[in-house]
Amino acid sequence: MTGASTVASPEGLADVPAVAIENLGKRFGGVVAVSDVTFALSDETITGLIGPNGAGKTTLLNLITGYLKPTSGSIAIKGKTVTGWLPHAVAGMGVARTYQNILLLDSETVATNILIGCHGALQRRRLVTRAKEWRSRPGRDVVERLLTVLNLREVAKDEVAQLPYGMRRRVEIARALAASPSLLILDEPTAGMTRDESDEIGRLVQQVRDAGTTVLLVEHNVRLVRAICDEVLVLQWGNIIARDSAERVWDDPVVRTAYLGDMEGQESETGPAKQEGGTTNAGA
Repeated sequence: MTGASTVASPEGLADVPAVAIENLGKRFGGVVAVSDVTFALSDETITGLIGPNGAGKTTLLNLITGYLKPTSGSIAIKGKTVTGWLPHAVAGMGVARTYQNILLLDSETVATNILIGCHGALQRRRLVTRAKEWRSRPGRDVVERLLTVLNLREVAKDEVAQLPYGMRRRVEIARALAASPSLLILDEPTAGMTRDESDEIGRLVQQVRDAGTTVLLVEHNVRLVRAICDEVLVLQWGNIIARDSAERVWDDPVVRTAYLGDMEGQESETGPAKQEGGTTNAGA
């Protein structure tokens, strides 16, 4: 981890964005996956990040969370530059995420998977110092609350590997929320879910925002993005081509051509049949 710098004075900290991205770029050899991306996220908002498959969305998330190092540009979390930091250090800044391809400990129970997410938050609050203390009362209290919120109580003692896909998604979201993040990054959280399940996740994300967390949401479900996002960023070929409110962004002809036109023949109500990328650091 390199020496940190700040982008705002302490007296102006209240006005510092949750995330500030400046001229961010990433190349894989001769392939430009992200190019000169600049944007900031305000506190306590839900920002949708959309674009056709291969636009660079997952790559951008991996840059923000430290899974990839940028070729150029800078990333700041609440005024502190975190460019090039490792994932655990970025997580220590209050950042949690889910993944396009679900990453859970399949041989462990639902409760244990959620409990693992508590570790960073409890460390930040100085309630634990060793891994075995995850199972302290504060950790158990967090797990109990999330089991209820995510409707997972009935499967709390089941191995994750035995769960259906939509329920595994909910476990991953619960694990991310267990970290008590100030920034929650969700990579296609409703992929593979029914409309009712997607609506349930949408309501949960709104509750998370209303409780004070900033959310960056990558999602193909256009109906969900329209319903819950405060604003939308549109990415194409690694470039931000539009940014507007969730209501107005769809009227942009460039957006309709780049994104909605790409979805012809796909079910935009629940998202496209295929997912972009394949690994957490794919150039999606």
